[in-house]
Amino acid sequence: MSLKINVDKKPGDVFVFSINGSIDTDTYKELDDRVSPLLSSGAKVIIFDMEGVEYVSSMGLNTIFKVQRALDKTSGTFMMTNIQPQVKKVFEIVKALPNMKVFESIEEVDAYLYKIQKGDI
Repeated sequence: MSLKINVDKKPGDVFVFSINGSIDTDTYKELDDRVSPLLSSGAKVIIFDMEGVEYVSSMGLNTIFKVQRALDKTSGTFMMTNIQPQVKKVFEIVKALPNMKVFESIEEVDAYLYKIQKGDI
């Protein structure tokens, strides 16, 4: 299956990746190629909207964790939203969710970012 990625830049170096398809051995490189330049240029917040993601393989997980580690090193923030149940289960199996900022919707993400900007968090 192919991977479709739409990147939306919001104010304050915030980038929202709307991802559709499977992040697997055949497609992880495409995601990596789209996100790596933003990490290199100092993006502060990267959000993966996972609503259209049906499957994530170990290579997909590796790419997601790479983004999280890179942002952690630069005091940036990585968030995910709209994770489908079958994909969420994969993150639960590898015990990754407690260490990640995961939200139910993009509106929750926006509210969280607003609190950060106001200094409430």
